[in-house]
This record gives sequence, structure tokens and C-alpha cells, in this order.
Amino acid sequence: MLRGFLAVVEQDIEELKASIEQLKSSQEQMVRGNAAVAEQIKASQEQNAAVIEQLKAAQEQIARLTAKDFDQQVRSKTSAPAARSIATSTAKPLPKLSSQTRSQPPAPQRGRPE
Repeated sequence: MLRGFLAVVEQDIEELKASIEQLKSSQEQMVRGNAAVAEQIKASQEQNAAVIEQLKAAQEQIARLTAKDFDQQVRSKTSAPAARSIATSTAKPLPKLSSQTRSQPPAPQRGRPE
């Protein structure tokens, strides 16, 4: 009876050893898998950092272009009245009235009593 009990215990020990080896193998696979995932995450983070830098550069360029466009619009609006005043100041003078036209009394206006 003792020999039967020892045989069962030895068989249990062998099964436990096999289970331990399977656990070690699974753990090693998990470590390799985790390392691969960590590398993928690192690569993604580096890629994201590059994209963020590109976005920042694009934002800065948009800001510069917007500011340049705004400055051009402000300049065109402020220079437009100056151009108009120059145009009106160079207009031809009105023709002078002859002496006959000046001596005539103004024509009476309709609708008003005199």
C-alpha cells in the first residue's frame, strides 16, 4: 500500500514538473510578446512625435500666411483712400463761366413763391 501511494505521489510530482515547464514556456512567450508590443508602441510614439512636429510646422506656416494676408488686406484698405484722394485732386478744373453768364440773374425756382 505504501508503494502504491509512493507511485501516485511520484506521478503527481512528474505532472507538476511538466506543468511548471509549460508555465515557464508560456511566460517566455508572454515576455517576447510584451517586448514586441513595447517596440510597436515605441515606434508608434516616434511616428506620432514626427506627425506632431509636422502639424506644428503647418500651424506655424498657416499663422504666418494668415498674418501676411491680414497685413496685405490692411495695407490695401489704408492705401485705397489715399489713391482716391490723389485721383480727385488731379481732376480737371471746372470751365470758367463767361462774363455774359455771370451777369444774368438766376432763374426763378418753381414751386416757391417770390
